Amino acid sequence: MKNLKHLLYVLTFLIVLSCEKDDTPEPPMETTKVTSVLLSTVDSFTGKCSKQFDFTGEIKTNGAMTVKYTWLRSDGATSPEKTLEFDAAGSKTVTTSWTLGADGNTYEGLWQQIKITTPEEILSNKAEFDLICDAEVVGIETSVAVIGENEFTGECPKKFEFEGTIEVDAPTSITYTWLRSDGATAPEETLEFEAAGTQTVTTSWTLGGGGTTYEGLWQQLKIIAPTEVLSNQASFDLTCLEDHTIDVLSLDPTSPSTLFIGDRVNFSFDYKTNEDDGVRIFGRPFTNGGLSPDYAAHGSPLHPVGSGNKSGFFTVNTPGKIDQIRFQMFNEDQTELLLELFVDVDYEFIAHSVTVNSITPDAPETLCLGERVEFSFDYITNEAGGVRIFGRPLTGGNPSPGYGAHGSPLYPTGEGSSTGFFTLNTAGTVDQIRFRMYNDAQTELLHEFTVDVDYTFVAHKVDLVTISPESPASLSTGERVEFDFKYKTTEASGVRIFGRPFTGGSPSPGYGAHPSPIHPTGEGTASGFFTLNGPGAVDQIRFQMWNADQSTLLYQYFVDVDYTFTN
Repeated sequence: MKNLKHLLYVLTFLIVLSCEKDDTPEPPMETTKVTSVLLSTVDSFTGKCSKQFDFTGEIKTNGAMTVKYTWLRSDGATSPEKTLEFDAAGSKTVTTSWTLGADGNTYEGLWQQIKITTPEEILSNKAEFDLICDAEVVGIETSVAVIGENEFTGECPKKFEFEGTIEVDAPTSITYTWLRSDGATAPEETLEFEAAGTQTVTTSWTLGGGGTTYEGLWQQLKIIAPTEVLSNQASFDLTCLEDHTIDVLSLDPTSPSTLFIGDRVNFSFDYKTNEDDGVRIFGRPFTNGGLSPDYAAHGSPLHPVGSGNKSGFFTVNTPGKIDQIRFQMFNEDQTELLLELFVDVDYEFIAHSVTVNSITPDAPETLCLGERVEFSFDYITNEAGGVRIFGRPLTGGNPSPGYGAHGSPLYPTGEGSSTGFFTLNTAGTVDQIRFRMYNDAQTELLHEFTVDVDYTFVAHKVDLVTISPESPASLSTGERVEFDFKYKTTEASGVRIFGRPFTGGSPSPGYGAHPSPIHPTGEGTASGFFTLNGPGAVDQIRFQMWNADQSTLLYQYFVDVDYTFTN
């Protein structure tokens, strides 16, 4: 009975225990990762150099993933990063090589190592090795030749074959590559010589597009190890022919240009064709994708099969723009279009033209009221009754206030030259000259354009004419700098003019200078001077024009100079 009670207690405990919540956490899922990076050992080497060392590594993962890695070397070199894709857990093999010893040196403690960069950084073991090179040098000679013809003209692409020979005077291992004139380098290859002798290697190069010419191309053998040796360059030329070509050589006048209607655009071109009966070639002006209105152009004789150099022309007889020239090559009876091409151009044909030849004085310039800006121009027109041409000053896009300007005679149809002028009678600026061509009665504006300028007209002006001594100069204190100037003024009671030395933007300390009489209205010349009575420098001369009683400053300007005064 006692045992039965004990059994009941045990069963009750087990039932309660089984009903309690199980709070034991589930084990975390295993993270996908690189589990192993192992690099196999390599043997050291003693013997004839150079020597290629080969390295093999194994990368293991515990699941699907992308692995990125690179190779590290004891000389500090790092290979480009590479990528391995694992679809499931497993291992992959990676390899590289290192050729060295061409200089015959001995190397100790060299190594290669794998570095995993993604998904996390891991370093493999280092595969260490030594290299001891024998002093004996193997003699090597090499040469290359083109197999077959080294000049070809015809249909492309064309494949050129090359044969190289490598001759050694003792057993050795040769590492070599092919070099090309376009900068390409072939993968390294290895030849084993069990004894002195000669072996042959070959390569090829396929190239050439239609109409392309290649000159001076070459292939060359480069022995990398055991010592570096370069062969001769096996040179070749290639000319690829198209069935039909047109090459525009010249345009006269060059584009862009403005021409008078009826003027010709002349052009020259080379052509090639294999059309047995010959071809006809036409160059025609185009505007916005269509033939230009009212054009005239050259005809075409029958150009013989082969190649040649020809010329042509076009013009238009109404004003307009030309944005392309279309060239077409037809068979003899013009029933078949063999070739068509377009050349972009920019020509404008006009019925009336004015061309400015000169403007005096050159802009920018400051002038006194009433002084003239003079200009000369050429014109062309087909207006039967002749034309009138006017040049007028503009300020901010409008006629300049207070201007005066030339009139216009009646210029006859055709072409000619003439002159004109303008001035301002009130102070102001001129930023453009507008040229207009009208018919005789000035009822129709035929042509208009503007020229940018920069003129300032003032009522008073002083201009320095001469200065002595010339700047830069060094003078003793008390020595004079003397100058001559000219002036213009409209001030009725006359003006006073002063030239004063300046230093750093202010009157120079201790200066002495000329006084001013009253200069009469109109224009004239005068002179002045200044000096310093103590050591110092002068970097500007300020000229001021005042009214007679010096109550109003009428004009001021500065001249940069460089004078030094010393005791």
